[in-house]
Amino acid sequence: MASRATASPLDTLPTLRVGRWLFKALDVYNADRLTWMEKACGLGPLVRLLVGPVMLLVISDPDVARTILIGDAQRWRRTPATTIASRLAAGENLFTQGQRSWAKLQPALAPTFRKRSLEPRLAELDGLVAEEIAALSFDVPVDLDQAMGRIAMVVASRALFGQRLSRDRADELVSSQRVIVDWVGKRVGSLRSVVPWTIGTTATVMRRHRRVLNAYADEIVAMRRQEAQPKTDVLQGLLEARPGGRPLTERQLRSQVLGLFAAGNETTAATLIWAMAFGSAYPHEWAALRSDPAAVEPYIDETLRLRPQAWGIGRSSRQLSAHVQVGSGRYRIRPDHALIINIWGMNRDPNIWPNPEGFDPGRQRNLTRAQERVSLPFGLGPRGCIGQHLAIAEMLSVLPALARHGDIHIDGDPVPDPVFTLRARGGVVGRFSSPNRSVESQDSTGTRPTVRL
Repeated sequence: MASRATASPLDTLPTLRVGRWLFKALDVYNADRLTWMEKACGLGPLVRLLVGPVMLLVISDPDVARTILIGDAQRWRRTPATTIASRLAAGENLFTQGQRSWAKLQPALAPTFRKRSLEPRLAELDGLVAEEIAALSFDVPVDLDQAMGRIAMVVASRALFGQRLSRDRADELVSSQRVIVDWVGKRVGSLRSVVPWTIGTTATVMRRHRRVLNAYADEIVAMRRQEAQPKTDVLQGLLEARPGGRPLTERQLRSQVLGLFAAGNETTAATLIWAMAFGSAYPHEWAALRSDPAAVEPYIDETLRLRPQAWGIGRSSRQLSAHVQVGSGRYRIRPDHALIINIWGMNRDPNIWPNPEGFDPGRQRNLTRAQERVSLPFGLGPRGCIGQHLAIAEMLSVLPALARHGDIHIDGDPVPDPVFTLRARGGVVGRFSSPNRSVESQDSTGTRPTVRL
């Protein structure tokens, strides 16, 4: 990918223009970001997306994406528009830290996220999950955003920090987290995204809810310090970490706890909600989760293909210049250029995925090499999701338990809302009915309908 050969000018690239005036263009882009990602993928592997006068380079080539995330990881950083807003909401954490700071802390945390370390904690998940899901009512509207957030919060608190949250406390934390995540999403999509301070009514509300999460983080750290027997979980890893030879301060501990807690809870809960939405549209696939353990992982993988929480991975160059090679062309990327790795578009490329909008978990059992290359649900490389093994383990435990609890019926047609992670606009309400009741069968041809959720 990196090359010293003469680079082609970027204005020779295929171009998508979203208006000419910045304020109007931002409104148009933010209203329908995913459609622009699909259009960019259709135009080619590297496309200029002009949002008014601002240029984004959209990469829809999986090989280039992998090279950036793995081979050239030291040359790129997350975009300031994303990291500044996240830092204002939760403090400096693993998501917002630069590569140098991350490299000092990562060795202390990585072992606590490995499968061997997770196994004793994962052994507790099924019982905990069963208890929480049993509390979900039948035949009444259920706020699935709140319910899945609560379940994911309870599970994450136990797995990461060794704490058992009550449902009331989990509901309080989920509600506050939703306010903060919504604030971050709106901030990232605005002209204020790179301003390192907050003012105004919405910022005041965000800070009030942040204090709720801060209190929880301080509480679990204080409780752990009082325990005589050390544990082997993530919280212990943070307490024992010595980046730069010194322990983390109380403020640093709080921010790291919130970063890990919020990121893991948000992505897991959102994926579970989309999995239930597909279960409502494809009841036979949902029913298969009850009795066939082999059906669960392909179902999750197909959900992540169609509803990737990291719908786009933003990067910007940290050096004076870089060259991106796509096909036979080489293009110079400057530090002021922002890249978006187009996960959403690649996951819908009809050249890679037959019937790309159809929900077909069976396809995940026999992926082609091209499909394997394009599957990046948790990113890759040194800044890929450190908690991906835990997230998958949580989904493998929760999803079949939800299917055994009952058939799921979603109200309306959930619309993807790529504000920060990929949630459904306006939330999702559903109803559980007993799995012993009959469900509508597929049509007589046995084919799956194409449902665009």
